[in-house]
Amino acid sequence: MRSFISSSNIEVLHGNWRRSWAVTLLVAVALLFLWEGVWRARGFKPMLTDTPELWAKTRREVESNTVVLIGSSRMALGVDPKVLAEASGVKTLQLAITGTNPVPLLKHFAEDENFKGTVICEISEANILKDDDYLRALKYVEEYRKQSVSKQIEYRIDSFLQQHLVMALPETNPYQVFKGSLSGELPRPPYIYVSPDRSSFADFTKADQQKLLDINRQTRVGGTQASQAAFFERAAKLEEYVARIQSRGGKVIFLRMPITGPHWTNNEIIFPKREFWDAFANGTRAATIHFKDYPELDQFDCPDYAHLDQRDVPAFTAALARIIQERGFNRSR
Repeated sequence: MRSFISSSNIEVLHGNWRRSWAVTLLVAVALLFLWEGVWRARGFKPMLTDTPELWAKTRREVESNTVVLIGSSRMALGVDPKVLAEASGVKTLQLAITGTNPVPLLKHFAEDENFKGTVICEISEANILKDDDYLRALKYVEEYRKQSVSKQIEYRIDSFLQQHLVMALPETNPYQVFKGSLSGELPRPPYIYVSPDRSSFADFTKADQQKLLDINRQTRVGGTQASQAAFFERAAKLEEYVARIQSRGGKVIFLRMPITGPHWTNNEIIFPKREFWDAFANGTRAATIHFKDYPELDQFDCPDYAHLDQRDVPAFTAALARIIQERGFNRSR
């Protein structure tokens, strides 16, 4: 038996398929707009996620005389590169990495023969003594060294979406939302904002205050003094990196950022300033700035004992810039 399908029937079938696809597409777009709207209504706004790819992009902007900021979250959240750049007239880039030790980054710039700028290295006594935070920093450096052109293009597309869509945030990922809903906790808007130039700012009024209080209550004062011999053995290694940067005309400043409450009390027990930082400052070729030595840097409160709130960052950075200008970027011995 032969069957005949007329051209009109084919057109009807094609028309039905087109309408079905159109309806499906409209529903999908409507759901995406709804998802975006829900999270914007809950206080979320588009922003970048700080990743090795973003660090590599910023690192590629470093020129021979650039001022680079390295360190941990205290530097990332506490110093505004724009304020420093306005004060000094020199291009300044934020390259600090949260949760890391800055020593690998200092070594990285020491090994870059083209770099003749200034490194402002936020560092603590614990950073000098320990090397257990190196891996994260090395991962970022490796991304910069090996990032292909295609991956750079891919990241530009990803970052464009992140800057315009809330749904691109990790917190609003449906899987993460589902996991949180099982425990009765929907995502909260991040209280730390990351801008395209990696400037990061913490608005502690938007933080989980109960969580911060719990962390603060768990902070206990105590400990024993660290080994001075081990500390200065490690500190001597930094001098190799400082010397290499200075030999090309570059400059290094070691900066101790503010900490308050039991964090500072503990630091004085384990690393008494007079015996550790002051002795380190007297022996290094680099310039050093400790917040306790300058009332204008020691006037700020850290809501979590370790980081500055975004409202204090402009004033802190301006004070830091004045100190650097008054002392000069470098000191020779």
